[in-house]
Amino acid sequence: MKKLGWMTAAAMSLALTAPVGAAEAKYVIECVTRAVEQANAAGDYSGYGAATNSFCVLGGWLATGEQLQYSFSMTKGKSYLIVGAGDGDVKDLDLSVSDGTDAVEDTEDDNTPWVHVKAERTVQATITMKNFAGSDELDFCCFVILEEGGADGSGKALVSAVTGLAKELADVEGVGLDKTPGAICFMGGLFGTGGELGITRTFTEGAYGLAGWGDKKCQDLDLALYEGKRKIAEDTEDDAQPFVECEVEGEVRGTIQLKMHASSGNSWGLCIVLTPE
Repeated sequence: MKKLGWMTAAAMSLALTAPVGAAEAKYVIECVTRAVEQANAAGDYSGYGAATNSFCVLGGWLATGEQLQYSFSMTKGKSYLIVGAGDGDVKDLDLSVSDGTDAVEDTEDDNTPWVHVKAERTVQATITMKNFAGSDELDFCCFVILEEGGADGSGKALVSAVTGLAKELADVEGVGLDKTPGAICFMGGLFGTGGELGITRTFTEGAYGLAGWGDKKCQDLDLALYEGKRKIAEDTEDDAQPFVECEVEGEVRGTIQLKMHASSGNSWGLCIVLTPE
C-alpha cells in the first residue's frame, strides 16, 4: 500500500516532545497524528495532499453526543479525503460530508473515521464530526481535509509550525485551550503572500487569547478577530507569531482572520484559541 507523501506519522509524532505550557495542547498533536496515520491506512491516496488557500486542519472539544460542523468549498470533478480522529478517550467518532443533497458518512465503531468523496458539482459542503461515544468529560477531536493533487511534501513544515506554536504556549502562563463545546478552537491552512483565511464561530462573554504561528517560509503572519466589519482586536506586527488578547462582551459571532502578509511560497499558518485557566 502506498503512503501519503503529504505527511508521515513518524514526523508528526516528533512534536510530542515539544514543551507545552497549556497541557491540553498535547491532544492537538495526538489527534492530528492519529488522523494522519489513518489517512495513510485508508487506501491508495498517495496523490492527495493539503489544499491551498483554505483551512484544512481543524479541531475542537466535544462531549459525548455533541458534534462540530465546518463548511468548505468542493470543486466539480475533484476528489477529497477527509479524515477525523479523537483523543485516547474517544471510543467512537463519526464523520459525514454532505453537499446539501447527498451525504457520505463513516459510522464505524472507531475513533478514526474517514470519508472519500468526489464532487459532482462545485458546492459548499458541510463536514459533520460527532463524538458518538467518549469519556464523561470533553474530548478533543479534529479532522484534516486532503484533496486530489493537493500540496505534497508539506508535512515537515506543518510539524514545525505545530511545534513552534506549542513552544509559544509554554511562555503564556495561566491559559488553556478554549473548551467551548462544539466550537472550533484549532485551525490551520496552507496559503501564500496576500492570502487570507477566515472562520466564524461563537464567542461567549469573557477573555480570550488567539495565538498564531507561521512555518519557516512565513515572514509575516497577521491575526485579527472581527464581529462583522467591526475589528475587535488584531496583531499586525512584522513577525510570524501573532498573538491577540481581547475581552468579549455578551455573545459574539466572531470571525478569526489569518493573513499571510509575507512568505516565500505557500506557508502553513495556524491559530489556536485560548482562555484563562
